[in-house]
Amino acid sequence: MVAKSPMVIAVHPGVPAKSLAELIAFGKAQPGRLAAANEGAKTFGGMMSQMLNHTAGVQILQVPYNGVAPAIQDTIAGRTQVVLVSSAALLPFLKRGELRALAVSAGRRVRGLEDVPTLAESFPGFEYVGWFALFAPAGTSPAVLQRVNREMDRVLADPEVAQRLFDLGLVNEGAGSAESLADFLRAERERWGKLIKDIGLQPE
Repeated sequence: MVAKSPMVIAVHPGVPAKSLAELIAFGKAQPGRLAAANEGAKTFGGMMSQMLNHTAGVQILQVPYNGVAPAIQDTIAGRTQVVLVSSAALLPFLKRGELRALAVSAGRRVRGLEDVPTLAESFPGFEYVGWFALFAPAGTSPAVLQRVNREMDRVLADPEVAQRLFDLGLVNEGAGSAESLADFLRAERERWGKLIKDIGLQPE
């Protein structure tokens, strides 16, 4: 495992919600008032946004964009009110106060966004993150895998590398082991398989 990339739910500063609970309450009280920008129904952010609707029992309109940048810019401009994209993409705009973060999708609070609650704090088990990992062809020698894993863990522990990953909005928790990565992938398949069924996403 190289790093994980949490998603962030953020809103335009004019939205009268300072927390996820307030956003959901506002969405239920005024149906049709909130529109969420993301990269499309079958992207990471799009699926998570639909899952939030399903889990919270709210109907925030889903607005697909051709890329992260226009989704963020339209939310800053107020044409959409909610945006759900990676923390890496949002951090500069959050720091400038152009958007307000309400929740992160990681299982625990994210460094640099410590004051922002996790979605799991409102909805236990709601944990979806992007991730980056190293893979090798099947049949690769276990000794080679162990050496690469050991060296990668050493690199990730380097303060300069760790800071660079942080600057990119990535969570670095060390390389772990080949076995822990395999366990993570099994859990991911189950987690995303359930999400797809829950939101009724159909393959094309």
